[in-house]
Amino acid sequence: MDKLKYLTFLLVTLIGTSAYAQDKAPELSRKVDKIDQVPEAEFGLNAFRHQVANLFVPTQEAIKAKASGTLLATFVISKTGELTDIEIVKDMGYGMGEEYKRVLKEIAKKSKWKPGVHNNEKVAVKYALPLRFAL
Repeated sequence: MDKLKYLTFLLVTLIGTSAYAQDKAPELSRKVDKIDQVPEAEFGLNAFRHQVANLFVPTQEAIKAKASGTLLATFVISKTGELTDIEIVKDMGYGMGEEYKRVLKEIAKKSKWKPGVHNNEKVAVKYALPLRFAL
């Protein structure tokens, strides 16, 4: 199992960000293509990726099926630095999407991010984080 966690760690990558500057209500959010400062994970992005890889446990169904593929999660780093709005936008089945969401929720309870900044204001930023693996 350690080899699998190491492989998972190597394949966790961050593919991009979109920033949504928050006005008074979420429905008034606007998308901007570039922000002045992207959010920073409490102990750095590599530590965040490592945490995801260490906590993720493939399901027995996926192991039996020798599943391979990519899961894609999106989440928002709020103006206050909280990891919120976790969604699995690409799931390959076998309970793997639920496991990925569980891991991100667990990390969200413990971690704090430095929020993104745009035009000298803190903004919420949406991330997409793929998790690729082969069992």
